[in-house]
Amino acid sequence: MSTSESDPSLPVFTVLVADDRLPERNLIKTLFQHRGHRVMEAADGAEALLMLASNPADVVVLDGVMPILDGYQLCRLLKDDPATRHLPVILLTGQAEGLSRFWARICGADRFLLKGRDSTRVVETALGLLANRPGAPLVDRETCVDSQELGIEAIHQRLGKALEHQLLESAMRDTIGHLYTLQRDAADMAGAVLELLHELVLPGAIHLALRGTEGPVGIGLHGGSVGPETRATVEETAHKSLGQGGSWPSTWAQRPPLKESCTELQDPILFSLPVGLPASPTSAWMTLYLERCTFHEYERLFQVACLELGRLLDLVHNRRQLAQAEEALRQAQKVESLALMASGVAHDFNNLFQSIMGNLQVAELSPTDERGKLALARALTAVQKGAVLGRRMSETSGRMWCVTAPMDLNGLVQEVVGAHSHLACTLQLTEALPPIAGDRNHLKLALSHIVENAGEAIGSGTGRITVSTRMCEASLPETHGGRWFTELPMGRTVALTISDNGCGAIEEVLERMCDPFFSTKQFGRGMGLAATLGILRAHGAALQVESRVDEGTRCHIWLPLAEPCA
Repeated sequence: MSTSESDPSLPVFTVLVADDRLPERNLIKTLFQHRGHRVMEAADGAEALLMLASNPADVVVLDGVMPILDGYQLCRLLKDDPATRHLPVILLTGQAEGLSRFWARICGADRFLLKGRDSTRVVETALGLLANRPGAPLVDRETCVDSQELGIEAIHQRLGKALEHQLLESAMRDTIGHLYTLQRDAADMAGAVLELLHELVLPGAIHLALRGTEGPVGIGLHGGSVGPETRATVEETAHKSLGQGGSWPSTWAQRPPLKESCTELQDPILFSLPVGLPASPTSAWMTLYLERCTFHEYERLFQVACLELGRLLDLVHNRRQLAQAEEALRQAQKVESLALMASGVAHDFNNLFQSIMGNLQVAELSPTDERGKLALARALTAVQKGAVLGRRMSETSGRMWCVTAPMDLNGLVQEVVGAHSHLACTLQLTEALPPIAGDRNHLKLALSHIVENAGEAIGSGTGRITVSTRMCEASLPETHGGRWFTELPMGRTVALTISDNGCGAIEEVLERMCDPFFSTKQFGRGMGLAATLGILRAHGAALQVESRVDEGTRCHIWLPLAEPCA
Protein backbone atom coordinates (compact mmCIF):
# COMPACT_ATOMS: atom_id res chain seq x y z
CA MET A 1 0.00 0.00 0.00
CA SER A 2 1.43 3.41 -1.06
CA THR A 3 0.20 7.02 -1.23
CA SER A 4 -1.37 9.03 -4.03
CA GLU A 5 0.96 11.27 -6.07
CA SER A 6 -1.65 14.07 -6.19
CA ASP A 7 -2.45 13.87 -2.48
CA PRO A 8 0.16 12.04 -0.31
CA SER A 9 -2.30 11.91 2.61
CA LEU A 10 -4.56 9.50 0.67
CA PRO A 11 -3.45 5.85 0.71
CA VAL A 12 -3.29 3.94 -2.57
CA PHE A 13 -3.80 0.19 -2.39
CA THR A 14 -4.18 -2.80 -4.66
CA VAL A 15 -7.60 -4.44 -4.81
CA LEU A 16 -8.56 -7.76 -6.34
CA VAL A 17 -12.12 -7.78 -7.74
CA ALA A 18 -13.62 -11.20 -8.51
CA ASP A 19 -17.03 -11.33 -10.26
CA ASP A 20 -18.25 -13.51 -13.12
CA ARG A 21 -20.50 -10.69 -14.44
CA LEU A 22 -18.46 -8.21 -16.49
CA PRO A 23 -20.72 -5.09 -16.03
CA GLU A 24 -20.70 -5.39 -12.27
CA ARG A 25 -16.98 -6.13 -12.21
CA ASN A 26 -16.32 -3.03 -14.35
CA LEU A 27 -18.46 -0.90 -11.97
CA ILE A 28 -16.43 -1.90 -8.92
CA LYS A 29 -13.20 -1.51 -10.92
CA THR A 30 -14.17 2.03 -12.00
CA LEU A 31 -15.04 3.07 -8.44
CA PHE A 32 -11.60 2.07 -7.18
CA GLN A 33 -9.65 3.42 -10.17
CA HIS A 34 -11.46 6.76 -9.89
CA ARG A 35 -9.90 7.11 -6.43
CA GLY A 36 -6.44 6.24 -7.80
CA HIS A 37 -6.24 2.63 -6.62
CA ARG A 38 -4.79 -0.29 -8.54
CA VAL A 39 -7.23 -3.04 -9.58
CA MET A 40 -6.73 -6.70 -10.52
CA GLU A 41 -9.65 -8.59 -12.10
CA ALA A 42 -10.76 -12.22 -11.93
CA ALA A 43 -13.79 -13.90 -13.51
CA ASP A 44 -14.19 -16.57 -10.81
CA GLY A 45 -12.81 -17.68 -7.47
CA ALA A 46 -10.25 -20.11 -8.94
CA GLU A 47 -8.71 -17.37 -11.11
CA ALA A 48 -8.63 -15.02 -8.10
CA LEU A 49 -6.80 -17.66 -6.06
CA LEU A 50 -4.21 -18.07 -8.83
CA MET A 51 -3.69 -14.30 -9.01
CA LEU A 52 -3.22 -13.98 -5.25
CA ALA A 53 -0.50 -16.65 -5.33
CA SER A 54 1.76 -14.43 -7.45
CA ASN A 55 0.31 -10.90 -6.98
CA PRO A 56 -0.70 -10.22 -3.38
CA ALA A 57 -3.45 -7.61 -2.90
CA ASP A 58 -4.29 -5.28 -0.02
CA VAL A 59 -8.03 -6.01 -0.10
CA VAL A 60 -10.29 -8.49 -1.92
CA VAL A 61 -13.84 -7.82 -3.19
CA LEU A 62 -15.74 -11.00 -4.04
CA ASP A 63 -19.07 -11.80 -5.64
CA GLY A 64 -20.91 -14.35 -3.55
CA VAL A 65 -21.96 -16.65 -6.43
CA MET A 66 -19.37 -17.56 -9.10
CA PRO A 67 -18.54 -20.70 -11.12
CA ILE A 68 -15.84 -23.25 -10.15
CA LEU A 69 -15.08 -21.57 -6.80
CA ASP A 70 -17.61 -19.11 -5.35
CA GLY A 71 -16.89 -16.13 -3.10
CA TYR A 72 -17.85 -17.91 0.13
CA GLN A 73 -15.51 -20.84 -0.55
CA LEU A 74 -12.65 -18.56 -1.61
CA CYS A 75 -13.11 -16.41 1.51
CA ARG A 76 -12.96 -19.52 3.71
CA LEU A 77 -9.76 -20.66 1.97
CA LEU A 78 -8.15 -17.24 2.47
CA LYS A 79 -9.10 -17.09 6.15
CA ASP A 80 -7.84 -20.63 6.79
CA ASP A 81 -4.47 -19.94 5.15
CA PRO A 82 -1.88 -18.43 7.58
CA ALA A 83 -0.45 -16.46 4.65
CA THR A 84 -3.71 -14.61 3.85
CA ARG A 85 -5.87 -14.84 7.00
CA HIS A 86 -5.38 -11.10 7.76
CA LEU A 87 -6.32 -10.05 4.22
CA PRO A 88 -9.56 -7.97 4.34
CA VAL A 89 -12.39 -9.60 2.37
CA ILE A 90 -15.59 -7.81 1.27
CA LEU A 91 -18.43 -9.99 0.01
CA LEU A 92 -20.95 -8.56 -2.49
CA THR A 93 -24.22 -10.34 -3.16
CA GLY A 94 -27.60 -9.59 -4.67
CA GLN A 95 -29.44 -11.39 -1.84
CA ALA A 96 -29.96 -9.39 1.34
CA GLU A 97 -31.55 -12.08 3.51
CA GLY A 98 -31.49 -15.82 4.06
CA LEU A 99 -28.41 -17.97 3.71
CA SER A 100 -26.27 -15.29 2.00
CA ARG A 101 -25.69 -13.29 5.18
CA PHE A 102 -25.31 -16.50 7.19
CA TRP A 103 -22.62 -17.87 4.85
CA ALA A 104 -20.83 -14.50 4.84
CA ARG A 105 -20.57 -14.73 8.63
CA ILE A 106 -19.54 -18.39 8.63
CA CYS A 107 -16.83 -18.05 6.01
CA GLY A 108 -15.18 -15.19 7.89
CA ALA A 109 -15.85 -12.22 5.59
CA ASP A 110 -14.89 -8.85 7.10
CA ARG A 111 -17.83 -7.01 5.52
CA PHE A 112 -21.07 -7.98 3.76
CA LEU A 113 -22.50 -5.52 1.18
CA LEU A 114 -25.60 -5.67 -0.99
CA LYS A 115 -25.18 -5.11 -4.71
CA GLY A 116 -26.85 -1.99 -6.01
CA ARG A 117 -27.71 -0.52 -2.62
CA ASP A 118 -24.19 -0.67 -1.15
CA SER A 119 -21.99 -0.81 -4.28
CA THR A 120 -20.98 2.88 -4.06
CA ARG A 121 -19.80 2.35 -0.47
CA VAL A 122 -17.29 -0.36 -1.33
CA VAL A 123 -14.27 2.01 -1.55
CA GLU A 124 -15.00 3.64 1.83
CA THR A 125 -15.56 0.19 3.36
CA ALA A 126 -12.18 -0.99 2.05
CA LEU A 127 -10.47 2.13 3.42
CA GLY A 128 -12.07 1.56 6.80
CA LEU A 129 -10.89 -2.06 6.94
CA LEU A 130 -7.33 -1.12 6.01
CA ALA A 131 -7.25 1.69 8.57
CA ASN A 132 -8.06 -0.77 11.37
CA ARG A 133 -5.52 -3.38 10.31
CA PRO A 134 -2.25 -3.91 12.24
CA GLY A 135 1.05 -2.80 10.78
CA ALA A 136 2.05 -6.36 9.84
CA PRO A 137 1.84 -7.28 6.13
CA LEU A 138 -1.60 -8.48 5.11
CA VAL A 139 -0.12 -11.25 2.96
CA ASP A 140 2.90 -13.25 4.05
CA ARG A 141 4.85 -13.52 0.79
CA GLU A 142 7.20 -16.14 2.22
CA THR A 143 4.35 -18.61 2.72
CA CYS A 144 2.45 -17.88 -0.50
CA VAL A 145 1.70 -21.00 -2.49
CA ASP A 146 3.31 -21.45 -5.90
CA SER A 147 0.77 -20.79 -8.68
CA GLN A 148 1.72 -24.12 -10.31
CA GLU A 149 0.21 -25.88 -7.30
CA LEU A 150 -3.15 -24.15 -7.71
CA GLY A 151 -4.79 -26.14 -10.46
CA ILE A 152 -8.37 -27.34 -10.20
CA GLU A 153 -7.30 -30.50 -8.38
CA ALA A 154 -5.22 -28.52 -5.91
CA ILE A 155 -8.12 -26.14 -5.31
CA HIS A 156 -10.42 -29.05 -4.55
CA GLN A 157 -7.81 -30.45 -2.16
CA ARG A 158 -7.64 -27.13 -0.35
CA LEU A 159 -11.42 -26.96 -0.17
CA GLY A 160 -11.46 -30.48 1.24
CA LYS A 161 -8.86 -29.51 3.84
CA ALA A 162 -10.84 -26.38 4.75
CA LEU A 163 -13.95 -28.55 5.20
CA GLU A 164 -11.92 -30.98 7.32
CA HIS A 165 -10.76 -28.10 9.53
CA GLN A 166 -14.33 -26.88 9.91
CA LEU A 167 -15.43 -30.37 10.98
CA LEU A 168 -12.52 -30.55 13.44
CA GLU A 169 -13.49 -27.17 14.90
CA SER A 170 -17.13 -28.24 15.27
CA ALA A 171 -16.10 -31.52 16.90
CA MET A 172 -13.72 -29.63 19.21
CA ARG A 173 -16.46 -27.21 20.27
CA ASP A 174 -18.93 -30.04 20.93
CA THR A 175 -16.41 -32.17 22.84
CA ILE A 176 -15.19 -29.33 25.07
CA GLY A 177 -18.76 -28.15 25.64
CA HIS A 178 -19.69 -31.67 26.75
CA LEU A 179 -17.00 -31.49 29.46
CA TYR A 180 -19.22 -29.08 31.41
CA THR A 181 -21.65 -31.91 32.08
CA LEU A 182 -18.89 -34.37 33.02
CA GLN A 183 -16.38 -32.29 35.02
CA ARG A 184 -17.16 -29.96 37.93
CA ASP A 185 -13.67 -28.59 38.59
CA ALA A 186 -11.75 -26.07 36.45
CA ALA A 187 -8.46 -27.99 36.74
CA ASP A 188 -10.16 -31.23 35.66
CA MET A 189 -11.66 -29.49 32.62
CA ALA A 190 -8.26 -28.04 31.73
CA GLY A 191 -6.67 -31.49 31.99
CA ALA A 192 -9.35 -33.00 29.77
CA VAL A 193 -8.72 -30.33 27.09
CA LEU A 194 -4.98 -31.08 27.21
CA GLU A 195 -5.76 -34.76 26.62
CA LEU A 196 -7.77 -33.77 23.54
CA LEU A 197 -4.94 -31.72 22.05
CA HIS A 198 -1.78 -33.50 23.15
CA GLU A 199 -1.59 -35.77 20.08
CA LEU A 200 -1.22 -32.67 17.89
CA VAL A 201 1.85 -31.42 19.77
CA LEU A 202 3.76 -34.66 20.45
CA PRO A 203 6.67 -35.14 20.78
CA GLY A 204 6.50 -31.54 22.04
CA ALA A 205 4.59 -30.15 25.01
CA ILE A 206 1.34 -28.39 25.87
CA HIS A 207 0.83 -26.49 29.14
CA LEU A 208 -2.11 -24.68 30.72
CA ALA A 209 -1.64 -22.02 33.40
CA LEU A 210 -4.83 -20.90 35.11
CA ARG A 211 -5.87 -18.87 38.12
CA GLY A 212 -7.37 -21.24 40.68
CA THR A 213 -9.33 -20.48 43.83
CA GLU A 214 -6.16 -20.92 45.92
CA GLY A 215 -3.72 -19.29 43.48
CA PRO A 216 -2.27 -20.02 40.02
CA VAL A 217 -1.65 -23.62 38.97
CA GLY A 218 -0.09 -25.24 35.93
CA ILE A 219 -0.90 -28.52 34.12
CA GLY A 220 1.22 -29.93 31.31
CA LEU A 221 1.68 -32.92 29.00
CA HIS A 222 4.90 -33.59 27.08
CA GLY A 223 6.57 -36.07 24.77
CA GLY A 224 9.98 -37.71 24.86
CA SER A 225 11.81 -34.79 23.25
CA VAL A 226 10.99 -32.42 26.15
CA GLY A 227 13.46 -32.47 29.01
CA PRO A 228 13.58 -30.57 32.33
CA GLU A 229 15.16 -27.46 30.75
CA THR A 230 12.47 -27.20 28.07
CA ARG A 231 9.73 -27.72 30.65
CA ALA A 232 11.24 -24.94 32.76
CA THR A 233 11.24 -22.65 29.70
CA VAL A 234 7.60 -23.48 29.00
CA GLU A 235 6.68 -22.76 32.64
CA GLU A 236 8.56 -19.45 32.58
CA THR A 237 6.68 -18.42 29.43
CA ALA A 238 3.39 -19.40 31.08
CA HIS A 239 4.27 -17.38 34.22
CA LYS A 240 4.97 -14.28 32.13
CA SER A 241 1.79 -14.73 30.08
CA LEU A 242 -0.42 -15.17 33.14
CA GLY A 243 1.23 -12.20 34.85
CA GLN A 244 1.64 -14.07 38.13
CA GLY A 245 5.05 -13.74 39.71
CA GLY A 246 6.66 -16.01 42.26
CA SER A 247 6.87 -19.77 42.26
CA TRP A 248 3.74 -21.85 41.80
CA PRO A 249 3.41 -25.53 40.99
CA SER A 250 3.04 -27.19 37.60
CA THR A 251 2.09 -30.84 37.25
CA TRP A 252 3.57 -32.63 34.23
CA ALA A 253 2.78 -36.01 32.71
CA GLN A 254 4.66 -37.71 29.86
CA ARG A 255 2.92 -39.34 26.92
CA PRO A 256 4.48 -41.94 24.60
CA PRO A 257 5.17 -40.94 20.95
CA LEU A 258 2.56 -41.80 18.33
CA LYS A 259 5.32 -43.12 16.06
CA GLU A 260 8.59 -44.73 17.08
CA SER A 261 10.46 -42.52 14.60
CA CYS A 262 8.81 -39.33 15.88
CA THR A 263 10.83 -38.60 19.00
CA GLU A 264 12.52 -35.25 18.23
CA LEU A 265 11.28 -31.87 17.00
CA GLN A 266 12.96 -30.61 13.80
CA ASP A 267 11.78 -26.96 13.78
CA PRO A 268 10.23 -26.23 17.17
CA ILE A 269 8.24 -23.11 18.08
CA LEU A 270 7.20 -21.84 21.53
CA PHE A 271 3.91 -19.95 21.53
CA SER A 272 1.27 -18.83 24.08
CA LEU A 273 -2.45 -18.33 23.42
CA PRO A 274 -4.91 -16.58 25.76
CA VAL A 275 -7.74 -18.72 27.13
CA GLY A 276 -10.97 -16.75 27.49
CA LEU A 277 -13.82 -15.00 25.76
CA PRO A 278 -12.97 -11.84 23.77
CA ALA A 279 -14.86 -9.48 26.12
CA SER A 280 -13.78 -11.20 29.36
CA PRO A 281 -10.54 -11.03 31.35
CA THR A 282 -8.03 -13.72 30.42
CA SER A 283 -8.33 -16.45 33.04
CA ALA A 284 -5.68 -18.82 31.69
CA TRP A 285 -2.95 -19.22 29.06
CA MET A 286 -2.09 -22.16 26.83
CA THR A 287 1.61 -22.55 26.01
CA LEU A 288 2.61 -24.80 23.10
CA TYR A 289 6.00 -26.26 22.22
CA LEU A 290 5.66 -28.09 18.88
CA GLU A 291 6.69 -28.23 15.24
CA ARG A 292 6.30 -24.90 13.48
CA CYS A 293 4.43 -26.41 10.53
CA THR A 294 2.02 -28.20 12.89
CA PHE A 295 1.30 -24.99 14.71
CA HIS A 296 0.54 -23.13 11.48
CA GLU A 297 -1.69 -25.95 10.26
CA TYR A 298 -3.72 -26.23 13.46
CA GLU A 299 -3.43 -22.72 14.87
CA ARG A 300 -7.11 -22.07 14.30
CA LEU A 301 -7.99 -25.33 16.10
CA PHE A 302 -5.88 -24.31 19.11
CA GLN A 303 -7.61 -20.91 19.13
CA VAL A 304 -11.03 -22.57 19.09
CA ALA A 305 -9.99 -24.83 21.98
CA CYS A 306 -8.81 -21.80 23.99
CA LEU A 307 -12.06 -19.94 23.26
CA GLU A 308 -14.27 -22.87 24.30
CA LEU A 309 -12.16 -23.64 27.38
CA GLY A 310 -12.42 -19.97 28.35
CA ARG A 311 -16.19 -20.24 28.01
CA LEU A 312 -16.18 -23.28 30.33
CA LEU A 313 -13.96 -21.54 32.90
CA ASP A 314 -16.34 -18.59 32.89
CA LEU A 315 -19.24 -20.97 33.46
CA VAL A 316 -17.39 -22.66 36.33
CA HIS A 317 -16.60 -19.26 37.87
CA ASN A 318 -20.22 -18.14 37.51
CA ARG A 319 -21.44 -21.45 38.92
CA ARG A 320 -19.15 -21.03 41.95
CA GLN A 321 -20.34 -17.46 42.50
CA LEU A 322 -23.96 -18.56 42.17
CA ALA A 323 -23.41 -21.33 44.74
CA GLN A 324 -21.81 -18.83 47.12
CA ALA A 325 -24.67 -16.38 46.61
CA GLU A 326 -27.23 -19.14 47.22
CA GLU A 327 -25.40 -20.20 50.40
CA ALA A 328 -25.26 -16.57 51.57
CA LEU A 329 -28.99 -16.25 50.86
CA ARG A 330 -29.73 -19.42 52.82
CA GLN A 331 -27.68 -18.14 55.75
CA ALA A 332 -29.42 -14.76 55.58
CA GLN A 333 -32.84 -16.44 55.53
CA LYS A 334 -31.79 -18.62 58.47
CA VAL A 335 -30.60 -15.60 60.44
CA GLU A 336 -33.78 -13.72 59.56
CA SER A 337 -35.91 -16.63 60.75
CA LEU A 338 -33.93 -16.90 64.00
CA ALA A 339 -34.18 -13.14 64.46
CA LEU A 340 -37.95 -13.24 64.05
CA MET A 341 -38.20 -16.12 66.48
CA ALA A 342 -35.88 -14.45 69.02
CA SER A 343 -37.77 -11.18 68.75
CA GLY A 344 -41.11 -12.90 69.30
CA VAL A 345 -39.85 -15.02 72.20
CA ALA A 346 -38.19 -12.00 73.82
CA HIS A 347 -41.40 -9.97 73.53
CA ASP A 348 -43.53 -12.71 75.12
CA PHE A 349 -41.00 -13.33 77.89
CA ASN A 350 -40.78 -9.63 78.66
CA ASN A 351 -44.55 -9.49 79.08
CA LEU A 352 -44.45 -12.49 81.46
CA PHE A 353 -41.52 -11.06 83.40
CA GLN A 354 -43.22 -7.72 83.84
CA SER A 355 -46.33 -9.44 85.21
CA ILE A 356 -44.30 -11.63 87.59
CA MET A 357 -42.14 -8.72 88.72
CA GLY A 358 -45.22 -6.60 89.47
CA ASN A 359 -46.77 -9.33 91.59
CA LEU A 360 -43.48 -10.02 93.39
CA GLN A 361 -43.07 -6.35 94.22
CA VAL A 362 -46.61 -6.24 95.63
CA ALA A 363 -45.92 -9.38 97.68
CA GLU A 364 -42.68 -7.86 98.94
CA LEU A 365 -44.63 -4.94 100.44
CA SER A 366 -46.98 -7.28 102.34
CA PRO A 367 -46.06 -8.29 105.95
CA THR A 368 -44.33 -11.70 106.15
CA ASP A 369 -41.49 -13.34 108.02
CA GLU A 370 -37.81 -12.88 107.17
CA ARG A 371 -37.54 -16.16 105.26
CA GLY A 372 -40.44 -15.17 103.03
CA LYS A 373 -38.91 -11.77 102.33
CA LEU A 374 -35.59 -13.39 101.40
CA ALA A 375 -37.29 -15.81 99.01
CA LEU A 376 -39.20 -12.97 97.36
CA ALA A 377 -35.99 -10.95 96.95
CA ARG A 378 -34.23 -13.89 95.28
CA ALA A 379 -37.19 -14.50 92.97
CA LEU A 380 -37.27 -10.82 92.03
CA THR A 381 -33.56 -10.84 91.24
CA ALA A 382 -33.92 -13.92 89.04
CA VAL A 383 -36.83 -12.39 87.14
CA GLN A 384 -34.86 -9.17 86.61
CA LYS A 385 -31.97 -11.17 85.13
CA GLY A 386 -34.42 -12.95 82.85
CA ALA A 387 -35.80 -9.59 81.72
CA VAL A 388 -32.26 -8.43 80.88
CA LEU A 389 -31.67 -11.62 78.89
CA GLY A 390 -34.95 -11.05 77.05
CA ARG A 391 -33.83 -7.55 76.09
CA ARG A 392 -30.50 -8.96 74.87
CA MET A 393 -32.35 -11.42 72.63
CA SER A 394 -34.38 -8.56 71.23
CA GLU A 395 -31.17 -6.58 70.62
CA THR A 396 -29.54 -9.59 68.96
CA SER A 397 -32.38 -9.76 66.43
CA GLY A 398 -31.91 -6.07 65.59
CA ARG A 399 -35.66 -5.53 66.05
CA MET A 400 -35.62 -3.60 69.31
CA TRP A 401 -37.36 -0.29 69.78
CA CYS A 402 -34.99 2.58 68.96
CA VAL A 403 -35.40 6.28 69.75
CA THR A 404 -33.22 7.78 67.02
CA ALA A 405 -31.79 11.27 67.45
CA PRO A 406 -28.66 13.18 66.34
CA MET A 407 -25.74 12.77 68.74
CA ASP A 408 -22.05 13.50 69.10
CA LEU A 409 -20.00 10.30 68.72
CA ASN A 410 -17.02 11.75 70.63
CA GLY A 411 -19.24 12.54 73.61
CA LEU A 412 -20.70 9.02 73.53
CA VAL A 413 -17.18 7.51 73.42
CA GLN A 414 -16.04 9.60 76.39
CA GLU A 415 -19.10 8.50 78.33
CA VAL A 416 -18.44 4.81 77.61
CA VAL A 417 -14.73 5.04 78.47
CA GLY A 418 -15.57 6.98 81.67
CA ALA A 419 -17.82 4.11 82.75
CA HIS A 420 -14.83 1.75 82.38
CA SER A 421 -12.28 3.80 84.27
CA HIS A 422 -10.62 0.63 85.57
CA LEU A 423 -9.33 -0.06 82.03
CA ALA A 424 -6.32 1.73 80.52
CA CYS A 425 -7.86 3.53 77.53
CA THR A 426 -6.27 6.05 75.18
CA LEU A 427 -8.55 8.39 73.22
CA GLN A 428 -7.64 9.67 69.73
CA LEU A 429 -10.74 11.65 68.80
CA THR A 430 -11.09 13.83 65.70
CA GLU A 431 -12.65 17.16 66.61
CA ALA A 432 -15.72 18.73 65.02
CA LEU A 433 -17.19 15.50 63.67
CA PRO A 434 -20.71 15.81 62.21
CA PRO A 435 -23.46 14.23 64.33
CA ILE A 436 -24.52 10.63 63.82
CA ALA A 437 -28.08 9.28 64.07
CA GLY A 438 -28.97 6.59 66.57
CA ASP A 439 -30.41 5.50 69.90
CA ARG A 440 -27.94 6.70 72.54
CA ASN A 441 -28.66 3.95 75.10
CA HIS A 442 -28.38 1.13 72.57
CA LEU A 443 -25.18 2.46 70.98
CA LYS A 444 -23.68 3.01 74.43
CA LEU A 445 -24.44 -0.62 75.27
CA ALA A 446 -22.90 -1.83 71.96
CA LEU A 447 -19.66 0.13 72.49
CA SER A 448 -19.50 -1.02 76.12
CA HIS A 449 -19.58 -4.67 75.01
CA ILE A 450 -16.62 -4.12 72.67
CA VAL A 451 -14.60 -2.21 75.31
CA GLU A 452 -15.32 -4.91 77.90
CA ASN A 453 -14.18 -7.64 75.49
CA ALA A 454 -10.99 -5.68 74.80
CA GLY A 455 -10.33 -5.45 78.54
CA GLU A 456 -10.90 -9.20 78.96
CA ALA A 457 -8.50 -9.90 76.07
CA ILE A 458 -5.77 -7.91 77.84
CA GLY A 459 -6.53 -9.56 81.18
CA SER A 460 -4.21 -8.71 84.03
CA GLY A 461 -1.42 -7.64 81.66
CA THR A 462 -0.13 -4.14 80.98
CA GLY A 463 -1.86 -3.73 77.64
CA ARG A 464 -3.80 -0.70 76.48
CA ILE A 465 -7.05 -0.03 74.67
CA THR A 466 -7.11 2.68 71.99
CA VAL A 467 -10.36 4.30 70.87
CA SER A 468 -10.22 6.59 67.82
CA THR A 469 -12.74 8.43 65.67
CA ARG A 470 -12.39 9.94 62.20
CA MET A 471 -14.40 11.20 59.25
CA CYS A 472 -14.78 9.06 56.11
CA GLU A 473 -15.58 11.01 52.96
CA ALA A 474 -16.55 7.86 51.01
CA SER A 475 -17.71 4.38 51.94
CA LEU A 476 -14.35 2.76 51.27
CA PRO A 477 -12.63 0.59 53.87
CA GLU A 478 -9.13 1.57 54.95
CA THR A 479 -8.28 -2.13 55.28
CA HIS A 480 -9.12 -5.17 53.16
CA GLY A 481 -8.46 -7.88 55.76
CA GLY A 482 -10.42 -9.13 58.74
CA ARG A 483 -13.98 -10.34 58.97
CA TRP A 484 -16.89 -8.25 57.73
CA PHE A 485 -20.12 -8.77 59.67
CA THR A 486 -22.22 -6.10 57.91
CA GLU A 487 -21.93 -4.08 54.70
CA LEU A 488 -20.66 -0.50 54.54
CA PRO A 489 -23.37 2.18 54.59
CA MET A 490 -23.67 4.41 51.54
CA GLY A 491 -22.35 7.98 51.54
CA ARG A 492 -20.25 9.80 54.14
CA THR A 493 -19.75 8.09 57.50
CA VAL A 494 -18.05 8.58 60.85
CA ALA A 495 -15.64 5.74 61.65
CA LEU A 496 -14.81 4.42 65.10
CA THR A 497 -11.96 2.00 65.88
CA ILE A 498 -11.48 0.19 69.21
CA SER A 499 -8.16 -1.68 69.33
CA ASP A 500 -6.24 -3.60 71.96
CA ASN A 501 -2.92 -5.41 72.16
CA GLY A 502 -4.32 -8.42 73.98
CA CYS A 503 -4.26 -12.13 73.18
CA GLY A 504 -6.07 -11.87 69.81
CA ALA A 505 -8.30 -14.55 68.31
CA ILE A 506 -7.83 -17.48 65.95
CA GLU A 507 -9.74 -17.61 62.65
CA GLU A 508 -12.40 -20.02 63.96
CA VAL A 509 -13.20 -17.73 66.89
CA LEU A 510 -13.20 -14.65 64.64
CA GLU A 511 -15.78 -16.27 62.35
CA ARG A 512 -18.20 -17.05 65.22
CA MET A 513 -17.52 -14.25 67.71
CA CYS A 514 -20.85 -12.51 66.95
CA ASP A 515 -22.95 -15.68 66.99
CA PRO A 516 -25.58 -15.84 69.76
CA PHE A 517 -24.57 -17.99 72.78
CA PHE A 518 -20.99 -18.43 71.47
CA SER A 519 -18.35 -17.65 74.07
CA THR A 520 -14.76 -18.62 74.83
CA LYS A 521 -15.21 -17.66 78.49
CA GLN A 522 -16.00 -20.33 81.03
CA PHE A 523 -19.07 -18.56 82.44
CA GLY A 524 -20.00 -16.35 79.48
CA ARG A 525 -23.45 -16.34 77.90
CA GLY A 526 -22.16 -15.27 74.47
CA MET A 527 -24.80 -12.53 74.05
CA GLY A 528 -22.68 -9.36 74.31
CA LEU A 529 -21.17 -9.18 70.81
CA ALA A 530 -24.29 -10.77 69.30
CA ALA A 531 -26.35 -7.92 70.78
CA THR A 532 -23.72 -5.43 69.54
CA LEU A 533 -24.07 -6.73 65.99
CA GLY A 534 -27.87 -6.57 66.21
CA ILE A 535 -27.73 -2.96 67.45
CA LEU A 536 -25.33 -1.91 64.68
CA ARG A 537 -27.52 -3.59 62.04
CA ALA A 538 -30.55 -1.76 63.37
CA HIS A 539 -28.61 1.52 62.94
CA GLY A 540 -27.43 0.71 59.40
CA ALA A 541 -23.80 0.62 60.60
CA ALA A 542 -20.94 -1.61 59.46
CA LEU A 543 -18.70 -3.80 61.62
CA GLN A 544 -15.32 -5.23 60.65
CA VAL A 545 -12.99 -7.09 63.03
CA GLU A 546 -9.28 -7.80 62.53
CA SER A 547 -7.42 -10.04 64.95
CA ARG A 548 -4.08 -11.83 65.19
CA VAL A 549 -3.05 -14.22 67.92
CA ASP A 550 -0.72 -12.57 70.50
CA GLU A 551 -0.92 -9.25 68.64
CA GLY A 552 -4.39 -7.97 69.44
CA THR A 553 -7.74 -7.08 67.91
CA ARG A 554 -9.17 -4.05 66.08
CA CYS A 555 -12.91 -3.43 65.73
CA HIS A 556 -13.89 -0.92 63.02
CA ILE A 557 -17.37 0.59 63.04
CA TRP A 558 -18.81 2.88 60.33
CA LEU A 559 -21.86 4.90 61.42
CA PRO A 560 -24.11 6.87 59.02
CA LEU A 561 -24.48 10.61 59.55
CA ALA A 562 -27.65 12.21 60.84
CA GLU A 563 -29.75 13.72 58.08
CA PRO A 564 -29.76 17.54 58.22
CA CYS A 565 -33.00 19.12 59.35
CA ALA A 566 -35.06 20.66 56.56
